[in-house]
Amino acid sequence: MPDGSSQKRYEIKADQLVVLAKTPPEGIIRRTGVHLVSNVDDEIMEETASQIRDLVGYFHKPEHVIYNKDICAGGDKGIETCGRCITFCPYQAISRQTENSLRIDVDHLTCEGCGACVSAFSHLGPTIY
Repeated sequence: MPDGSSQKRYEIKADQLVVLAKTPPEGIIRRTGVHLVSNVDDEIMEETASQIRDLVGYFHKPEHVIYNKDICAGGDKGIETCGRCITFCPYQAISRQTENSLRIDVDHLTCEGCGACVSAFSHLGPTIY
Protein backbone atom coordinates (compact mmCIF):
# COMPACT_ATOMS: atom_id res chain seq x y z
CA MET A 1 0.00 0.00 0.00
CA PRO A 2 1.52 3.31 -1.08
CA ASP A 3 0.43 5.32 1.95
CA GLY A 4 1.86 2.78 4.43
CA SER A 5 -1.47 2.22 6.19
CA SER A 6 -2.37 -1.23 7.46
CA GLN A 7 -5.90 -0.96 6.08
CA LYS A 8 -6.58 -2.15 2.53
CA ARG A 9 -8.14 0.42 0.24
CA TYR A 10 -9.85 -0.14 -3.07
CA GLU A 11 -10.99 2.25 -5.74
CA ILE A 12 -14.64 1.81 -6.68
CA LYS A 13 -16.17 3.45 -9.74
CA ALA A 14 -19.88 3.98 -9.09
CA ASP A 15 -22.63 6.44 -9.94
CA GLN A 16 -24.00 6.42 -6.39
CA LEU A 17 -22.32 5.44 -3.11
CA VAL A 18 -24.16 4.40 0.06
CA VAL A 19 -22.01 4.43 3.21
CA LEU A 20 -23.40 2.50 6.18
CA ALA A 21 -21.55 3.71 9.28
CA LYS A 22 -22.31 5.37 12.61
CA THR A 23 -19.72 8.01 11.70
CA PRO A 24 -18.46 8.57 8.15
CA PRO A 25 -15.06 6.98 7.45
CA GLU A 26 -12.15 9.37 6.96
CA GLY A 27 -12.28 10.97 3.53
CA ILE A 28 -16.00 10.30 2.99
CA ILE A 29 -18.10 13.47 3.00
CA ARG A 30 -21.66 14.22 1.98
CA ARG A 31 -21.79 15.34 -1.64
CA THR A 32 -23.74 14.66 -4.80
CA GLY A 33 -23.95 10.89 -5.25
CA VAL A 34 -22.80 10.03 -1.72
CA HIS A 35 -25.48 8.89 0.71
CA LEU A 36 -24.45 8.57 4.37
CA VAL A 37 -26.69 6.28 6.43
CA SER A 38 -25.86 6.11 10.14
CA ASN A 39 -29.07 4.46 11.39
CA VAL A 40 -29.34 1.11 9.65
CA ASP A 41 -32.94 0.13 10.18
CA ASP A 42 -35.09 -1.47 7.49
CA GLU A 43 -37.29 1.58 6.91
CA ILE A 44 -34.37 3.99 6.40
CA MET A 45 -32.55 1.49 4.18
CA GLU A 46 -35.65 1.02 2.01
CA GLU A 47 -36.14 4.81 1.76
CA THR A 48 -32.50 5.31 0.73
CA ALA A 49 -32.71 2.48 -1.82
CA SER A 50 -35.91 3.98 -3.23
CA GLN A 51 -34.29 7.41 -3.61
CA ILE A 52 -31.29 5.90 -5.39
CA ARG A 53 -33.46 3.82 -7.73
CA ASP A 54 -35.14 7.07 -8.82
CA LEU A 55 -31.76 8.60 -9.76
CA VAL A 56 -31.70 7.16 -13.25
CA GLY A 57 -31.11 9.10 -16.44
CA TYR A 58 -29.00 12.12 -17.26
CA PHE A 59 -27.77 14.54 -14.64
CA HIS A 60 -26.78 18.11 -15.46
CA LYS A 61 -23.95 19.16 -13.16
CA PRO A 62 -23.39 22.91 -13.31
CA GLU A 63 -19.90 24.41 -13.25
CA HIS A 64 -19.93 26.49 -10.09
CA VAL A 65 -16.38 27.87 -10.20
CA ILE A 66 -14.72 30.01 -12.86
CA TYR A 67 -10.92 29.94 -12.63
CA ASN A 68 -9.40 33.00 -14.27
CA LYS A 69 -5.68 32.32 -14.65
CA ASP A 70 -5.08 36.01 -15.50
CA ILE A 71 -5.91 37.15 -11.96
CA CYS A 72 -4.63 34.08 -10.09
CA ALA A 73 -1.38 34.53 -8.14
CA GLY A 74 0.42 32.16 -10.51
CA GLY A 75 -1.72 31.81 -13.58
CA ASP A 76 0.23 32.90 -16.67
CA LYS A 77 3.00 34.56 -14.65
CA GLY A 78 5.13 31.40 -14.49
CA ILE A 79 5.17 31.31 -10.69
CA GLU A 80 3.47 28.78 -8.45
CA THR A 81 -0.08 29.65 -7.45
CA CYS A 82 -0.54 30.16 -3.72
CA GLY A 83 -2.87 27.17 -3.47
CA ARG A 84 -5.08 28.67 -0.77
CA CYS A 85 -8.18 27.60 -2.68
CA ILE A 86 -6.87 24.00 -2.66
CA THR A 87 -6.62 23.83 1.11
CA PHE A 88 -9.97 25.59 1.66
CA CYS A 89 -11.99 23.22 -0.57
CA PRO A 90 -13.74 20.63 1.66
CA TYR A 91 -14.63 18.50 -1.38
CA GLN A 92 -11.07 18.19 -2.74
CA ALA A 93 -12.29 19.56 -6.07
CA ILE A 94 -9.24 21.80 -6.62
CA SER A 95 -5.73 20.47 -7.18
CA ARG A 96 -2.51 21.36 -8.92
CA GLN A 97 -2.36 20.47 -12.61
CA THR A 98 -0.47 17.25 -13.28
CA GLU A 99 1.26 18.60 -16.38
CA ASN A 100 2.04 22.04 -14.88
CA SER A 101 2.16 22.15 -11.09
CA LEU A 102 2.35 25.96 -11.20
CA ARG A 103 -1.37 26.07 -12.05
CA ILE A 104 -4.55 24.66 -10.56
CA ASP A 105 -7.38 22.54 -11.94
CA VAL A 106 -11.00 22.56 -10.81
CA ASP A 107 -12.85 19.23 -11.01
CA HIS A 108 -16.34 20.52 -11.81
CA LEU A 109 -17.95 17.12 -11.16
CA THR A 110 -16.57 17.05 -7.62
CA CYS A 111 -17.22 20.75 -6.86
CA GLU A 112 -20.43 21.30 -4.87
CA GLY A 113 -20.45 25.10 -5.18
CA CYS A 114 -20.04 25.72 -1.44
CA GLY A 115 -17.89 28.84 -1.94
CA ALA A 116 -15.08 27.86 0.45
CA CYS A 117 -12.46 28.45 -2.26
CA VAL A 118 -13.77 31.97 -2.81
CA SER A 119 -13.71 32.71 0.93
CA ALA A 120 -9.94 32.05 0.94
CA PHE A 121 -9.42 35.40 -0.78
CA SER A 122 -10.33 38.95 0.13
CA HIS A 123 -10.41 39.73 -3.61
CA LEU A 124 -9.40 38.33 -7.01
CA GLY A 125 -9.76 34.61 -6.48
CA PRO A 126 -11.95 31.99 -8.07
CA THR A 127 -15.46 33.16 -8.91
CA ILE A 128 -18.50 31.13 -7.91
CA TYR A 129 -21.90 31.15 -9.59
